Amino acid sequence: MKNILLVASLALSIAATQAKEQCFGNFKTLQHDVQGKVCAKDAKTLVIYNFSYDGTGPDAFFWIGKSGVPKATDEQSTYILGENGDNYEYRDDNAPKLGEYSDETVVLTLPEGWQMSDIKWISVWCRQFSVNFGELVVPDGFQISDDEDIPHPGAPEPEPEHTDDHSDHWDHDGGDYNDIDNSVDAEPEAEPSSKAEPEPEPHGAAAGLTLVPAAVLAALAAIIV
Repeated sequence: MKNILLVASLALSIAATQAKEQCFGNFKTLQHDVQGKVCAKDAKTLVIYNFSYDGTGPDAFFWIGKSGVPKATDEQSTYILGENGDNYEYRDDNAPKLGEYSDETVVLTLPEGWQMSDIKWISVWCRQFSVNFGELVVPDGFQISDDEDIPHPGAPEPEPEHTDDHSDHWDHDGGDYNDIDNSVDAEPEAEPSSKAEPEPEPHGAAAGLTLVPAAVLAALAAIIV
């Protein structure tokens, strides 16, 4: 029973978290079985759900850019994102290469000074051969909420605004709810029965006498006299 409750609680927690997220969309698979759904978890965090990649590329990374597309962009407006929370310039040899993934959740942090609205594309990119393994290009006109509108990590849940609910004062037709007679009619008292209660039946010898006709009693009395 405890295991069932734990699983249910975890499922509700995941559902509640995902409900706050805004998603850019899914990777377009180009090579090496790259796939996954890219979402903005909060002001600085990207989450890729169900990410898969066969891990055979020699120099592959998560790569994001502010302009153009992966094949035609300004390197100075791009960054390599590492899962450890560190980010790297495109030519930085310290950037960790991607291994194999199979339907995994990947968490990435935006570079300092970047906002979610800056992202024009994200790619699984092989730097050595300049090959795009998979990409998500943000569509023209796509709107992602400003940082202020996306929950920040550790931010307390906002308290719901108090509204004056007039449902206690007004009925559905617009009338004053207090004018409605909410009293419940008392149960009517039971009317007395017109039938007389039956006389209790006699017991013993008296019961036997009530069964003897009057004429027989009179004859017996004459004999005795």
